[in-house]
Amino acid sequence: MKAVVPFVLMLYLGLAPIYWLPGIPFESLGQVKTGLFVLAAGLLFLTGFVGERAKFPSGLFGPGGLGLSLLAITGGIFQSEVAPAVTAVKDYLLVFSTLWMFYLLAQMQMDVEKILLGASLLVAIACVPVFASKYLGGPDFAGPSQFVADHLWISGFSSVRTGWSNGIALYVAPLLLALVRPMRNGFLFKVLCGLAVSAIILAQITVAGRAGMVASFLVLLFAFSTRGYRTALLVIAMAGVVFVALNPDTVASHLRITRDPATQQGADDIDTISAGRLQGDIVGIQRAMESPLIGHGLRNAIVGDGEIHNLWIRLANESGLFAPLVLLFIVAGISRRALMMVRQAGFDRRQRFRSNVCLGVIAGGLFMTMVEPRILLGTFQISVMWWAFAGVVCASALRKPVREHAVVATQPPQALMNFV
Repeated sequence: MKAVVPFVLMLYLGLAPIYWLPGIPFESLGQVKTGLFVLAAGLLFLTGFVGERAKFPSGLFGPGGLGLSLLAITGGIFQSEVAPAVTAVKDYLLVFSTLWMFYLLAQMQMDVEKILLGASLLVAIACVPVFASKYLGGPDFAGPSQFVADHLWISGFSSVRTGWSNGIALYVAPLLLALVRPMRNGFLFKVLCGLAVSAIILAQITVAGRAGMVASFLVLLFAFSTRGYRTALLVIAMAGVVFVALNPDTVASHLRITRDPATQQGADDIDTISAGRLQGDIVGIQRAMESPLIGHGLRNAIVGDGEIHNLWIRLANESGLFAPLVLLFIVAGISRRALMMVRQAGFDRRQRFRSNVCLGVIAGGLFMTMVEPRILLGTFQISVMWWAFAGVVCASALRKPVREHAVVATQPPQALMNFV
C-alpha cells in the first residue's frame, strides 16, 4: 500500500484545482477526484495508524482541534438547514484529514517532496493552454455551461477567474524546493521546474487573479530572500518592471487602478481597487457584532450581491467570534512551527531556503484569507496545498534540532531529508 499512496495522492493534488477538462463531464471529474482522495486517505490512515501505530499530532492539530472547531460552529449549524451544516462539517473533516495525512507521510518516511513536485508539474502543464489560448494563438475552450466563463483564458480550468489563480498559487512552492534538491543530471530538470513556475505565474496574469498572484509572489519573496539566492529577487523584479512597461494598460486593468471618468473613482479610491470588498468587510464586522456568540447562520455572510470577502469575518458572521478564534489559534500554531523551522535551519543556506519556502506558503495562504471568503476553509480543493504544507511543517518542526548534515535542522525522518 505504501507504493500506491504516493501516486494516488500526487494525482489527486495535481487535479485538485482543476474543475473541468475538455470532453469530460465536470461531475465525473469531481467524482474521480473524490475517489482519489478517499482512497489515499483510507490507505494512508490504515497503514499509518493501524499498521505502524503512528500517532495523531497533538493539541489543536489533532482530533481535539477538530472537535473544538466543530464545537465553535454549532451556533451557525443550529440556525441553518441540513445541507449547509453537512458541508461545513465536511470542510473541517477534509482540512484536518489533509493535515494528518501529510503528518503521517512524514512519520512513515515517504518522499513528501516527490509527491508535491509531481502534482505541481501536472498543474503547470494545465497552465500552459490557459495563457497560450490568449497570447500564443493556442486552442480555446469554453467551460461547462454551468460556469460563467466563455473562454479558457478568462477562468482557466476553474469555475471563476479568482478560483483558478488562487488554486494554483501555492503550487510554485514544490517547484522551488526542487531547485535545491540534490539529483543526478539535475540541471535540465531544474530548468524545467523554473519554466513550470513561469507557466503558473503567466496563467495567473492571464486570468487576472490578484490574490493568487500576490500569494505566489510571497512564496518567491520568502524563498529568494535567503542569503545566497537574493540575485534571483533582482531578476524577478527586473522581469516584472519590463512586463509592466510593455503592458501598462493590461496591468492597470488587472489591478483595478484605472480611473473611471464617469464616476471619478480610481487609484485613490481603496474601495474601488478592492472591488467593493473593503466596504463589505466593514459592514461584515458590524453585522458580526450584532450576534457575536452564535452568528447569523451558515451561508448568511452576504453583503450586497456577494459574500463577504474575508474568511475571518465570514466565519464570525456565520457562527460567532468563537469560530474564527479557534481557527486563528490553529493557524498561529502552524505559523509558529514554520518560524521554528527557519530558526533551526541556522546558517545552512539550502536548509534556510527550504524553510523559507514553507514559511512563504503559510504567509501566502494567510494573505488570501484576508481578501477571499473561503480560502483555507470552504473551498477545499484550492486550499489543499496549504494544508499539505501545514502537515509537513507540524511533523518537521516538532523534532529536536541537529547540527550536522540535516536538511531541516529538526532531525526529520529520511523521507523529509529532501523536503524541508
